[in-house]
Amino acid sequence: MRDISARKETEEALRFSQDRYRALFESSPEMLLTVDAEGRLLTVNATAAAELGYSADELVGQPISLIVHGDDRSTIQHHFADCLRRPGHVLRGEFRKVRKGGIPLWVREASRAVRNPNGQFDILIVCENVTERKGMEDALTHTRQLLESIVEHIPHMVFLKDAKELRFAQFNKAGEELIGLPREALLGKNDFDLFPREQAEFFTARDRDVLTGGALLDIPAEPIQTKDHGLRWLHTKKLALYDHTGVPRYLLGISEDITDQKQRQEIEQRRLGQLATQQTVLHKLAEDPSIHSGHPQQAFPVMTEHAASTFAVERASIWLFDGTQSTLVLQDLFEATAKRHSQGTMLSTKEYPAYLHALETEPYSLAAHAAQTDPRTSELTSSYLRPLRITSMLDAPIRRHGRVVGVLCLEHVGLPKTWTSEEEAFAASLAAMATLTLEAADRRQAQEALEQHVRERTGELRRMTAHLQTIIEESPLAMIELDQTGRVTTWNAAATALFGWTREEVLGQELPYVPAGQEQASNELWTSVMNGGAPRNLELCRQRKDRALIDVNMWGTLLQGPGGQTTGSIGFFIDVTEHKQLEEQLRQAHKMEGIGRLAGGVAHDFNNLLTVINGCAMLLLEQVRAEDPLHRSLTEILTAGQRAAALTKQLLAFSRRQVLTFQVFDLNEALSSISSMIERLIGEDIALVRDLTSQPCIIRADRGQIDQVVLNLAVNAKDAMPQGGTLTMATRTVTLTADTPVPHPAMLPGRYVRLSVRDSGEGMDRTTLSHIFEPFFTTKEEGKGTGLGLATVYGIVKQSQGFIFADSNPGEGATFDMYFPLAQAPSLAVAPATPSRPHCGRETILLVEDQTAVRMLLTQALSDYGYTLIEASSGQEALRLVAAAKTPIHILLTDVVMPQMTGPALAERLRQQWPHLRVLFMSGYAEGSVLPTFLAEPGTGFIQKPFLPTELAQKLRELLDSAK
Repeated sequence: MRDISARKETEEALRFSQDRYRALFESSPEMLLTVDAEGRLLTVNATAAAELGYSADELVGQPISLIVHGDDRSTIQHHFADCLRRPGHVLRGEFRKVRKGGIPLWVREASRAVRNPNGQFDILIVCENVTERKGMEDALTHTRQLLESIVEHIPHMVFLKDAKELRFAQFNKAGEELIGLPREALLGKNDFDLFPREQAEFFTARDRDVLTGGALLDIPAEPIQTKDHGLRWLHTKKLALYDHTGVPRYLLGISEDITDQKQRQEIEQRRLGQLATQQTVLHKLAEDPSIHSGHPQQAFPVMTEHAASTFAVERASIWLFDGTQSTLVLQDLFEATAKRHSQGTMLSTKEYPAYLHALETEPYSLAAHAAQTDPRTSELTSSYLRPLRITSMLDAPIRRHGRVVGVLCLEHVGLPKTWTSEEEAFAASLAAMATLTLEAADRRQAQEALEQHVRERTGELRRMTAHLQTIIEESPLAMIELDQTGRVTTWNAAATALFGWTREEVLGQELPYVPAGQEQASNELWTSVMNGGAPRNLELCRQRKDRALIDVNMWGTLLQGPGGQTTGSIGFFIDVTEHKQLEEQLRQAHKMEGIGRLAGGVAHDFNNLLTVINGCAMLLLEQVRAEDPLHRSLTEILTAGQRAAALTKQLLAFSRRQVLTFQVFDLNEALSSISSMIERLIGEDIALVRDLTSQPCIIRADRGQIDQVVLNLAVNAKDAMPQGGTLTMATRTVTLTADTPVPHPAMLPGRYVRLSVRDSGEGMDRTTLSHIFEPFFTTKEEGKGTGLGLATVYGIVKQSQGFIFADSNPGEGATFDMYFPLAQAPSLAVAPATPSRPHCGRETILLVEDQTAVRMLLTQALSDYGYTLIEASSGQEALRLVAAAKTPIHILLTDVVMPQMTGPALAERLRQQWPHLRVLFMSGYAEGSVLPTFLAEPGTGFIQKPFLPTELAQKLRELLDSAK
């Protein structure tokens, strides 16, 4: 046997080697594949199968193209062919594989041809998965390309300088365009090669700072001189770039061209500066007292100076339209160079319609950059702009209530000026400030007018208040004002005079004048007033401080505040105590008037009867001898008739129907002339005191009747003083004015003579006093008085246009005050005494009497005296008889009171025919005021019924003889 141990050992070693190779092949972390010369996969380890997404069984036997990217298959074929041609050599490359599912996979391969046991060559492929690294490399490449593109196309200059010599290593396109040189001319150059030395030194110094300090350097603004763009301004940032050892290798610079921005900033800064200046000016103007105080003459020069300075213009002015809008009037012009103000120039608006239209329509201001050619302002060229060398205008309309009232003008001299929007707005603000000045002026004028009005009204109010206070204090009406609580707030002097309390005593107090027992009624009145029931002419009884009761009339009203609330009340009081007494006197006078009319009528009838009785008795006596028994009876009849005539005369005196013979005389003289008669009348037990004023007391009255008044009063006084006493007669002249309390409401203001007759007798009570002037009223025993004495006094005084008042109290005597109007002093001429004339005559008498008995008596008596009588019973009959008479009428004898036609009316008719006709009126009752008027005419007389035929004949004779 052959020794096979060596062979076995060899086989064993081979087997061991194969096992170890297989183990290494399978466990290798790298992808291991073997491919035969035909390109079929022989073996695939687990790593390769996993990376490719297949199992080893799926890959073995498959062509290598299964896992090779389509784009790399031809490359792989050439690669394998090279391996087979060069056994023992390792060929390397990066190729794309394809995973199951078509996902590409980058691998780095190392391939080598190895001999298989069959002596053929296979290819061993070792692959490393480099897909992730390959992706990173691609991304890095993309990023580098992107950055290069960005740097190239960024609008800012980007450059690199080497850190040692600071020469430019890279420039982008923006850098080329900025500096104005191509990139080739820039690379390798330093700053000194390209820029002025001053700029180069600045750039180099900043570069060294960056390379030394290492921090980013931000240069906000640096100048750079360029070839095509001149001086530009850059905002530059510089940064050092280091190598892996930390040594600066490059300097990176990025520069932004901020020239336009800087210019805009400079413009903006100038604009902001202008705005600040404008705001400062507006603030100063707003605080200027001449602006807000409304004094345009002071404010406008301040405004024009500020405007010229702020706008840097030669001329600044303010113009205002006149009242007709037809003329612009210069308020102020400031010329900057001359520093001169002027005013008063006028421009007619009709010559500049386009300019005025532009002012009206421009919303803020009219900016004319080329004023001489601007259609809005060119019409000003020849007359205004060219002579003053004005090239640009900025005019802002001054408006009030939406209407243009003026214009602010800014006028530039020199090269045309372009106005900014800020300047236009500022001009409008200045115009608005001018408007504020004008409005302030209006307010000031209105305020001054208001203040003047207030001063006038205040003065007027003060005057009215003083006047009202004077009225209140001087008012004859007592005025009392109460507050809401009923306490006194106003008490005038008249209130003090009326009630007695002073103002100081009652202010703040309740009313003190309410009589005891009337408190409730007073409270009810107060409540009624406060509820709106203001009393009118309310008559009240009130108590004075001296506890005397007085009658007052009250008018009251509520006082209201501005809101209509009740604040109190006011009352006006007048003392009507005396007025009530006067009313009583007036009622008494009316009563006496009625009684007088009755008495007068009775006396008239009696006088007619007594005329017949007494006349017939006298005619019979003339025919009967004295020794005849009838003579005595006729004498008694005549005596009784004469007493009856005296009684009717008293009645007529009371009724004021007697005809008085008025004359002007001194009452003092009349009293003196009858003093001795009065002394004999009153007797020795009564002392007569004459208290006569030294002033003349001239009155117009019937002196005999006044004597009768005094004698009647003296008789009454004697009867009132049976035990003796004093009788005083006093005279005074008094003057009554509108402000003087009058004794009787019918008395008018004027001068009077007062006659006072006072006795110290028994006096009278009020009841007796109220009846003393009534006819037939007497306090004497029956048969001792007629009751006509004082009635006669009353009638005579009243018929003499006078007034009489009586005052008396029991035990205090009585006083009679008579007031007669003061007359002018009488003439000193004395009428000659008329000699006694015979009663007979031959003249023709027209006798008119409506009473048949009286007419028959007079006809018989006058016929006996030789007169021719024409009788008539009425005025109409008398006119008919006169018209038919053949002889002239010498005298008219007529009754005064007749039906249809009175005696005075008849006399007036006849005197129209015979102006010098003598007239004798007769009456027992004189009514009205016509008769005294006739008696004042020449040739006119009067005889009072009843009369005796002899008395009538004597009166007729006197009148007839007065014509001769």
